[in-house]
Amino acid sequence: MAEASLAVYVRTGSRLHFGLFDTHSPFGGVGVMIDQPQTMLRITPAPNFDAGTVDSQRLIEIARQFTQSYFAGQFNEDLPPCKIQVLSAADPHFGLGSGTQLALATAAGLANFFDVQASRSDLIHHIAQRGKRSAVGSIGFFTGGLIIEDGSAEDYDCGSWWRHADFPAQWRFLLIRPPSNTLSISGEVERHAFASLPAAGQTKRSELIQLGNKIFDSTLANDFKRFAQAVTRFNRLSGALFATHQGGCYNGPAVTELIEHVASLGATAYGQSSWGPTVFVVTQSQHEAEHFAAQLNPKYSVAITQTKPTGVSIDKTIDNRFP
Repeated sequence: MAEASLAVYVRTGSRLHFGLFDTHSPFGGVGVMIDQPQTMLRITPAPNFDAGTVDSQRLIEIARQFTQSYFAGQFNEDLPPCKIQVLSAADPHFGLGSGTQLALATAAGLANFFDVQASRSDLIHHIAQRGKRSAVGSIGFFTGGLIIEDGSAEDYDCGSWWRHADFPAQWRFLLIRPPSNTLSISGEVERHAFASLPAAGQTKRSELIQLGNKIFDSTLANDFKRFAQAVTRFNRLSGALFATHQGGCYNGPAVTELIEHVASLGATAYGQSSWGPTVFVVTQSQHEAEHFAAQLNPKYSVAITQTKPTGVSIDKTIDNRFP
């Protein structure tokens, strides 16, 4: 167990999801980790468990699962004696994988704080209870970069069913949102949506896998033109699998209008992340990203970020400062 003087800090990024290969298992898909928005949390000793005020119910459930898995019967109410403070986190339900990043940051942070040697699979499936459909954000939490996975979820420590590529460091992402009343699909609504959707079928799935491989290969080759063609088409075709719930390839009129807007401004690499409403545009440089942002309709909010090239950062310190 960690000494009373120690604090554990955990820092991770966000996940852009370009799309799934299928609406039924094995899902598979492609996405990339980005540096911002960041999720950061701090774990310190406490007489009793304190989940703080940010998404506290999620943190309580993860902490209880952690205790029951590694310290059954040893702590009061099956909760570990520590305090978790969420210092920053991506807004939930905007298509950036915030739930997965916070859940895994909590699970990995607790394991580090209490000196538990837990495998990636244990942290993902048993403690954080993530990766039920897409594993992009779960793998990306540990690796950073671009991820393509086939949905079989055999072993998170080796790449037999998933591949990782370093994303070109000079490329930039614009994260663009419609007005704030547009929300994503999540939770029970999302579960019902997947349950009611037909499978993609072999022809569509094969086409999406082929496009996913083009995204991966063009990223490795630093070939922006080929990447742009592949990611935009992939995102649109994957989105079409959800048309009965979204009303089209994109989630609702506001997101569709935004997609049409960025296309009219000359974007070539763009799409909706997960269920949206965040729309991403990829450019070849910071300068291009800033120029594009300046042309956007001012009713849209925009942020510019870059890939997160590495996985989670966990620091155990005695001076309560994150480096």
